[in-house]
Amino acid sequence: MITEAERQSVTDEEQLRWLPVGYWVSAGFIGAYALFMASYFAFIGVLFLSIPEGDASGPPAGMAWALLGFGAVMFLAMAAVTTLKAMSGFWIRKRTHRVWILATAAISCLEVPYGTLLGVLTFLVMTRPSVRALFDLSESDSTSDATVSVGDGQNETIGSDT
Repeated sequence: MITEAERQSVTDEEQLRWLPVGYWVSAGFIGAYALFMASYFAFIGVLFLSIPEGDASGPPAGMAWALLGFGAVMFLAMAAVTTLKAMSGFWIRKRTHRVWILATAAISCLEVPYGTLLGVLTFLVMTRPSVRALFDLSESDSTSDATVSVGDGQNETIGSDT
């Protein structure tokens, strides 16, 4: 018979195994949508630029550049979110950057409905004390001792508690 701590450990590991998949799928969809949106704004912007300037039935002056600029800004913002979500998936696997993962979950909550579900599930998993302990343990292991040369042939060990 397994104890409550062992059961919780199995549950944590299972949820931390599937959570990155959700972030990678979400990053893929956002990345694809960003490319579609950028190509749409580029097409409409170039179309507006091809209209002669004196044409009264055409769009107002500067509308093409406004559309191109808006499309570029939105593409860059979506590319940043895509990168953040993809990295969060890798960080969950490596059990590092817990605060960045929670920030990504907060941003995900703005993406109704799938992102909201992913963000809420991330908060439920990542705020659990047993999961927090996994991340604290992993981050303390990654900050290992390092030897640094301080000049005159002397070395100094940093990061050691001794």
